[in-house]
Amino acid sequence: MLDNLTFKRKIGALVLVAIAGLAIVSAFSVWKSQRQIVDSRRGQLVAAVQSAHNIVAAYQAKAAAGTMPEEEAQKAAKEAVKLARYGGAEGKSDYFYIWAMDGTSVMHPIKPEWDGQAMLGKVKDGSGTDIVKALIDGVNGSKDGRAFVDTMFPRPGQKDPVPKLQYVAKVDGWNWV
Repeated sequence: MLDNLTFKRKIGALVLVAIAGLAIVSAFSVWKSQRQIVDSRRGQLVAAVQSAHNIVAAYQAKAAAGTMPEEEAQKAAKEAVKLARYGGAEGKSDYFYIWAMDGTSVMHPIKPEWDGQAMLGKVKDGSGTDIVKALIDGVNGSKDGRAFVDTMFPRPGQKDPVPKLQYVAKVDGWNWV
């Protein structure tokens, strides 16, 4: 087949195959880089949420051991988690919140007026999904009480919803997420 091609056409075919090969390798590289970024973000979320979870678990253990009244332990745990931040350029753009398994807001640092309020059906993301229900369903549907949940929600101080990857972990005993 190549014997019937002129020298000029053979060179042109070689150049086209090389360009196609570079395009395929480049596309694969971009896809792999994007996958690594997403995996890295997931790892950061797991580490951050696990740290907050450990803080709450420590207060829960104090209450269970009787060294601290449960109400006082819960208040201290909420306050510690409320002040914690992670991510972003200054490490202050991402925050933690606590929901009860029944959909009541236990603590939200950006929306303190929600604290103590039943919030099922009241917090919708940009696509109309009930965020609180999605978070609780994620935990309930997982084997270990931990789950990733994708939502569309505005960042603090903004109005336009953006993709938001959330990671939730259940605090057994207190039924917090």
